Amino acid sequence: CRVLIPHRVEVLHPVVPVANFVVIGLCVLMFLGQMGFLLELNEAFVLTSWNPIELLFSSLVHADLFHLIFNMWYLWVFGNAICAVFGNAKFLGIFFAGALVSAITHLILDGNPAVGASGAINTIIGVFLALYPVNRIHCLYFFWVKAGSFSIQAYWLIAFWFICDIFGVISGSGGTAFWAHIGGFVFGIGIGIAALSGGWVALSKYDNETLLDIINKKERISRY
Repeated sequence: CRVLIPHRVEVLHPVVPVANFVVIGLCVLMFLGQMGFLLELNEAFVLTSWNPIELLFSSLVHADLFHLIFNMWYLWVFGNAICAVFGNAKFLGIFFAGALVSAITHLILDGNPAVGASGAINTIIGVFLALYPVNRIHCLYFFWVKAGSFSIQAYWLIAFWFICDIFGVISGSGGTAFWAHIGGFVFGIGIGIAALSGGWVALSKYDNETLLDIINKKERISRY
């Protein structure tokens, strides 16, 4: 389903997303460790049981270079925006809470060994949908020999990805932790709505309507 590759989101960045850079750096270092002396340590982080270390840190380990590159790309695009608006400390909490919830969901509903940040990244994407549902996402697309770019409102593209995950669960496609994606995503929407309701995050007057605004049929004066 990822023939559509996002490369930029139209979101204001009030804070430098240092914490997201740190998470990406940790994932890269863990992957480099798989080719050296950290191999056995990385294997200890594979999600296979209810071990708290596996639940939290399997999100930092990736199966291969392709897996790492795609996850880090999505984390860069969406993580920078969420880290910038929530701040570095809260972002780390959101990421690792998402890693925990997605890992638990995977263990309950799938149970196969798993690694990767995609569950936590889907939490970040869920938060993004709650805060910026109508903001545009700029994408590259590749279809056989044809390629190009376009922009689309966030809720359309994210809904498409969610449907792909649902289809993956129904079809029983192996090799991807679809339940982790779904669990992380739903949790992320919950975090986003809770943050908006509780005032944990402050958007500027230039931001578009949030998911909560749409539900409450409230329009903002300005559009970014």
